[in-house]
Amino acid sequence: MVADFGKNRSQKDGLTDYYKSCHNEVMRENRAKNHGSTRNYHLKRRYGITEDDFERMLARQGGLCAICQVVPGVFVDHCHATGLVRGVLCFNCDNGLGHFGDNTVSLKSEVLWPEFVVPPQGRVAGPVAPTRAYHLRSR
Repeated sequence: MVADFGKNRSQKDGLTDYYKSCHNEVMRENRAKNHGSTRNYHLKRRYGITEDDFERMLARQGGLCAICQVVPGVFVDHCHATGLVRGVLCFNCDNGLGHFGDNTVSLKSEVLWPEFVVPPQGRVAGPVAPTRAYHLRSR
């Protein structure tokens, strides 16, 4: 049946020389033989590491995020400028680094921010402008 063949516009009849199901099976076997798993393929393609490398990094970190050391790490952290892999992070830490763009000055400011804003015991912070939500609540 014609529907069993893939499409190939370079052919006169517009069809491939093989069944789609056979081609898909052969490609699946080749992928498994060459890369192992889909995860291994993506780790190799994106970061140049294998699943074994990932597992070794995670084991060195005790199975936890390299930054917070609380949540299990599942995301590969890498330098966007050099492409070098730095470690394995949890979602929140990886997302936070993404928002700060690996800018260490911004990250240090973020760390010091709560100490800067919270006044010492017994002292009142300076005047704070009311927000729009404050005005809406009083109506």
